[in-house]
Amino acid sequence: MCYNSVMNQAIEKIYPALEEALRAGSSTVVAIDGPCASGKTTLAETLQKRYDGRVIPLDDFFLPQTLRTEERYATPGGNVHYERFLEEIAPFLHPDQIGKPLLYLPFDCKTMSFRPRRRIPWAPLTIVEGSYALHEALRHLYDIRIFLTIDPEEQERRILSREGREGLMVFQERWIPLENLYFTSVHPEQFCDFVL
Repeated sequence: MCYNSVMNQAIEKIYPALEEALRAGSSTVVAIDGPCASGKTTLAETLQKRYDGRVIPLDDFFLPQTLRTEERYATPGGNVHYERFLEEIAPFLHPDQIGKPLLYLPFDCKTMSFRPRRRIPWAPLTIVEGSYALHEALRHLYDIRIFLTIDPEEQERRILSREGREGLMVFQERWIPLENLYFTSVHPEQFCDFVL
């Protein structure tokens, strides 16, 4: 069975809960967490298109150079700048912020610098996608929590296709171990409405 078919079947499980949440309230916030290359961005884009939502990639909140210490990295989920997310994004996820756009500075890991301020118009559905989205400091912000899984062989194949051999080595040596520390310490899947 091809990846798109599997993903579509998984998404079908989410639609009823999401539609009920959207009917019940003025705004709904969804988190999508899981290992790199597990399909978080694809799922977020699918939900965004179907429900005219807005997506906040947690990649925009990785740590700037000044905070990248070994002590910080040793803390499960410590390589996401959750303090800045709580300051710049969380207040605007509250239902009383209807109609107000999100404004924040996305961080670019490749250039290790902030990009120009990003403005995202208000939408009834907000999707926060990325590894560490269910960090214990952020978990309370969401109405629906989704965790995606992937087997190691498929993960390696996807990263290799996306990043090349050199990029795969970086993921294997640095980013996957950090994610695994987070997953095995925090167990974000235990706090989810859906594990796919």
